[in-house]
Parts: sequence; C-alpha cells; structure tokens
Amino acid sequence: PEYREINLLPFSIFFENGYFSLVWVLVFAYEKLYIKRYPFWEETKILLKSTTLSSLFIIIIIFLTRSEEQFSRTVIISAWLISLFLFPASRFFIKWLMFKFNIWKKKLIVIGVHETSLHAVKNIKKNKTMGYEVVAMVDEIPEKIGKTYHGVKVFGPLDRLKEITESFKSRDIMVATPNMS
Repeated sequence: PEYREINLLPFSIFFENGYFSLVWVLVFAYEKLYIKRYPFWEETKILLKSTTLSSLFIIIIIFLTRSEEQFSRTVIISAWLISLFLFPASRFFIKWLMFKFNIWKKKLIVIGVHETSLHAVKNIKKNKTMGYEVVAMVDEIPEKIGKTYHGVKVFGPLDRLKEITESFKSRDIMVATPNMS
C-alpha cells in the first residue's frame, strides 16, 4: 500500500513553533484564566481579549525574528478568528463535563440571608460553569434558620460555622452581606 503524508499546512507551522503555544499560555496565565472562576460571559470577554493579545504578540515575534515570509497573513488572521470561537466553546464544554463528573465542583457556604446573598446564590446556581455548588447558608436570625431559599437550607448561628463547614466538607465560604464596610 502507498502512504501519503498528510500536511496540515498552513496551520502546521503554528505547531512546529512551540513558542507560539507558550505565548498563549503566558497571556492566559497573566489574565488568571487558569486559577480564577468567572461566569461564562465574563470569561468569554477575557478570552477574546487574551486571544487577541496573544495573536498580536505572535505577529510581533514573527516580525522581530524576520520570519514573516514563512507565515501567511491570511493564516495568522484565520487562526485568530478560529481561536475567538474555539477557546470559549472548548472551555465551556470542558468545564461542563468536569462539573457533571464532580471534578470541577466546589462546595460553597454562603454567610447571610438577605436580598444580596439570595441574589448571589441565584446567580451562582445559574452559572454552573463557575463550578460552585451552594450547599448551605448560615445566618444569625433564628426565624431564618431551618428555612430553604433557592433550594439551599439555612443553618446557624454563626458560632457553629466550623461545624457546618466540616459537615458539608466545604472549604469555600462567601460572605454576602449588604452593609459591609
């Protein structure tokens, strides 16, 4: 049998030059895309900015190394345009899978039960790609303890916080009070 070599040109040139990937990784790290959890649209905005910056840095590197004859401007622009869609879509899908299989999920306890905290709980539940699962709310007011808001039970008082966090195996706490100064 006769075998043909598959050439991924014009995009293979990006894989052959490892420093292009390094540029993306460094820009994403600078934007804290590897360590912070953002709602989908906020992360998408940061990704669009990061992919544009990465592409600009790559263009600068190409011109500084005087290797512009190797790279077609059409390919560079196409790679940038593809990345504008590819990065947000792939990150959303990967986070969705990780949340579904409990890899990305962090158990969160919210302190305070008022309009501010209820709004926060509602938004966290809506933005599953952030990876948080609100497991409990804690408040001082006896009338609120034992009630359920947005599917989350209220515990209390605050001096039982350590016991509550240990019972839910949670290391993440959000303080959501309207008049903190």
